[in-house]
Amino acid sequence: MNYFVSAFIFGALIDFSIAGLLSRTQSTAVRGSVICGEKITGTVRLELWDKDRTDPDDLMMKPITVSYGDTFTVEGKENELTTIDPELRIIHKCGFEGAKCLKKSIILISDQYVTAGATAQKNFNAGQIDLRNIQSTDTTDCN
Repeated sequence: MNYFVSAFIFGALIDFSIAGLLSRTQSTAVRGSVICGEKITGTVRLELWDKDRTDPDDLMMKPITVSYGDTFTVEGKENELTTIDPELRIIHKCGFEGAKCLKKSIILISDQYVTAGATAQKNFNAGQIDLRNIQSTDTTDCN
């Protein structure tokens, strides 16, 4: 029994080592602005993530905070064996002013904006994102 467990652990370690050697650095960048209908004051937190299917999602850059209406550019990188699946996560209170709730809205980034290397070669132009109009990806956290 101990032999089987040892062989399994050894095989898993080799598998993870090979995956680390074969992974490649990939990057993406997103440009746009965020509004909340007609509201002109307020801020949002922007996070760029690599959405993974089999393991926890990877944060690709340090989150930033921007004001409604300000133009932003975020860029991030990640090492992956397969092509990354980037998404811009916008954490905000649009529609929940005064409540303790936060909304998370997600903008998916197409593979055509993923480039090899640590510096993005293309910007995904998200345009003006109105948080009142993208409810299909919204989740709510009221903790």
